[in-house]
Amino acid sequence: FFRRTYTSNSKVELARGVRAAGTAIYYLLEPGTFSEMHVLASDEMFHFYLGDPVEMLQLYPDGRFDKNKPGPGYIFTREVFTDFRMALLFNISSGGRSCIYVREPRRKWGLDGENRPGSGPSGGYEVLIDYQDRDNPTGTINNIQKSKKVVGAEEKWNEMEIICKGSEIRISIAGQNVNRFNQLRVQPGVIGFAVPGTASQDYVVRFRNIVISSVA
Repeated sequence: FFRRTYTSNSKVELARGVRAAGTAIYYLLEPGTFSEMHVLASDEMFHFYLGDPVEMLQLYPDGRFDKNKPGPGYIFTREVFTDFRMALLFNISSGGRSCIYVREPRRKWGLDGENRPGSGPSGGYEVLIDYQDRDNPTGTINNIQKSKKVVGAEEKWNEMEIICKGSEIRISIAGQNVNRFNQLRVQPGVIGFAVPGTASQDYVVRFRNIVISSVA
């Protein structure tokens, strides 16, 4: 729910055109919903009036993202993908943990049980980024198949490639194949990036040079 309550009569001329010098809105998010990620071209000020606290994620130019209170945070693509190749670089600080979701159906996500991304009988798949848990190292498909070796490290940029085609997923790090699984559900879904709530709150995870392309 969204309603603009004020628009300044003063105007400013910006590169993207003439805009009001200031505006004000009320907005309400229902449980299980979210406001999609968007680029801020101007300053924003938030006031809390009623309801439960809202968790906010902020992306920075260097690729890191932080959250302003404990708990998991998710960033998802707007477009859905079934068969695709994704190449990217990631950098995670010491002790950190993150993951990438693939073929995750667009739905009302929550923080518990089968409402979490990558969970439930029709949920997507969770590719782990973790250099602390030797039982589930980076490249593991959570709760399905462990990465066959540890490649890459914390505190450095690592290349990752994920290819989903039909029922198969292949995961490579630094050009080395670390996981291959051929019993995926063939379903369209968004791609997402996460900061789990169980990780310490003082670490940073960065993603950059993300390229998603179709595969024949």
